[in-house]
Amino acid sequence: MYSVGKNTAGQLGLVDVEVGYDVTVPRRVAIDGFIATACAGNNHSAAITGEGSLWVWGSNFFGQLGLGDKQNRTVPTAVTGSFEKVTMIAAGSDVTLAIDADGYVWKSGQFFVEPGSSTFTRVQFPNTPGLLVGVSCAHRHAVVWTAEGRLFTWGVGMN
Repeated sequence: MYSVGKNTAGQLGLVDVEVGYDVTVPRRVAIDGFIATACAGNNHSAAITGEGSLWVWGSNFFGQLGLGDKQNRTVPTAVTGSFEKVTMIAAGSDVTLAIDADGYVWKSGQFFVEPGSSTFTRVQFPNTPGLLVGVSCAHRHAVVWTAEGRLFTWGVGMN
């Protein structure tokens, strides 16, 4: 996996690039294992390895890295404790969402419509929607969908 761009809070995950510097040529990010998928939030990043482990780095002001604190990370750091295997991830401005191998959605950080958390907590749906297989999020809202094609949304509903 490679990263490029502004390294405002360590979101590029490059051990030898100081925070605040721009990177104009893609550089390799060092993560143990094959990268299956990755996503980028406003100032943080996340990746899943082929084995299903979740790695996060960058800004952690709102706890969006899910590491139990609010300290930024300039290099990829493995998330432990909340789930064994992650299949899908998404990053918003100040939040990271993950779907585990059992089809549950987990959230760390905040959308500003509910209290945030610095650890991954399971998202509770009013009615169990079925097996969740996809997730996407943007600035202040999220979308998840089931294997049966049902769609669920939540977040800030200003517009």
